Amino acid sequence: MRSIWENVSKEKYQTLEKNIETDVLIVGGGLSGILTAYYLNNSNLKVTLVEMKEIGSGSSGYTTGKINIMQGNTYYDLLNNFGFNKTLKYLNSQLYGLNLIRENIKINNINCDFEKTDSYVFTNNHNNINKIKKLKEFFDKTNYKTEIVKKLPSNYSSIYGIKGDGYVFHPLKYLYNIANNCKATIYENTTVKNFIKEDGNYIVYTENYKIKTKYLVFASNYPFFITPGLMPFKLSTYKSYALSTKCNNMHFDAISIDEPVKSIRFWENNLILGGYSHKTAIKLNYKKDYIKLKKDLHDNFKLKSEYSWSTTDIKTNDFLPYIGSLHDNMYIITGFNKWGMINSTLAGKIISDLIKGKDNDYASLFSLHRALSKEKIKSFVTDSYLITKRYISGKIKRNMDFYNKSEIVKINGINYGVYTDEEGKKHYVKNNCPHMGCTLIFNNNDLTWDCPCHASKFDIDGNLLKGPSKDDIKKESN
Repeated sequence: MRSIWENVSKEKYQTLEKNIETDVLIVGGGLSGILTAYYLNNSNLKVTLVEMKEIGSGSSGYTTGKINIMQGNTYYDLLNNFGFNKTLKYLNSQLYGLNLIRENIKINNINCDFEKTDSYVFTNNHNNINKIKKLKEFFDKTNYKTEIVKKLPSNYSSIYGIKGDGYVFHPLKYLYNIANNCKATIYENTTVKNFIKEDGNYIVYTENYKIKTKYLVFASNYPFFITPGLMPFKLSTYKSYALSTKCNNMHFDAISIDEPVKSIRFWENNLILGGYSHKTAIKLNYKKDYIKLKKDLHDNFKLKSEYSWSTTDIKTNDFLPYIGSLHDNMYIITGFNKWGMINSTLAGKIISDLIKGKDNDYASLFSLHRALSKEKIKSFVTDSYLITKRYISGKIKRNMDFYNKSEIVKINGINYGVYTDEEGKKHYVKNNCPHMGCTLIFNNNDLTWDCPCHASKFDIDGNLLKGPSKDDIKKESN
């Protein structure tokens, strides 16, 4: 599994090999972490960033790279949950974030294929036309210019939609260039295992060393800890898929509001088609969704894919990201609800302002301490039920119907996942996720063991590829 964005060189950073002290420690080397470090350049604070793998190797490198303002169903959901004024504030935050991206690119002379496009939100379902009309009404009231359209500028099926201004770029070119302009010390291949509060500071433990810091920022897509904040009970994990292939370049991007969601954009004579998003706790046979997406690519564009990849998105229970202070100089960035390009830049600015003691007009909007809403309560109950159901069912039925070269076997009373490779070698790993104990599911497409509860990912030998787990699964051989 490799995304189209990975064919670009980057600077390599050192691994932490000693105990250190810093003023600010940022955990996570995606866009939000790197941008938080960047916006602290002139703070006179010593800033350190640690990344479990390599910077940009997580969700930031597996996005479609769309810098959207309209964002599919987002405003419709926010209007129903919060009303007009708060939804307007979210729109203004996105316009502010877009301007920050423009400014960063201009000031640092970044070549990241940034371009303006026509952007579409569309439907193929007659029952969803009223949703599009309500989105149009909202944008009309805000003076954000949109127009009604009946089709997309391609052969892709659409019966109704709206068009506005959109932007696209190469997300890793942007991230790597921002990292090169950071004054922070960056460590790669450095995994944070735990942290404690001690004498007004945080002591953060990696595999072999510790870091003492006053300010602690978690920008790791999904926070690995359960407490404080009970974040696993406030977030949902969604998996979605993308394909890419050579295609005549067209200057537009689009996203549907239907289920399953479909996403389209172009980059340098490449078409990127994505979608089929679902909660990780609901669907387990990921290969089926790749097959559906490949059929979609063939039926609508008569093309076959050259690249395929999946990503995990984190959603909040009320459609707004969590960006802010949890308590005592600890900050969290998570839950971009699939719209990470603008919100990661916005998050970096908000967190850096909070650390510097500066006012930010949007800090209260994304506060971790915001009041409960009806959707928040409803989603919490639903998600808790789904994860509990998946946890229990995984203990009862471990071997899935779609398993081919993998199986679950019991050895000395312990369940092991076993994958048999092309040479007939068997790879054994314990079949429980180290994060919260969920039963791991074998991903036939990526050849990985995945956690359906919170989306941790491991290779066939149990090595951690993606959190929130902070540990490998123990390896055994037979």
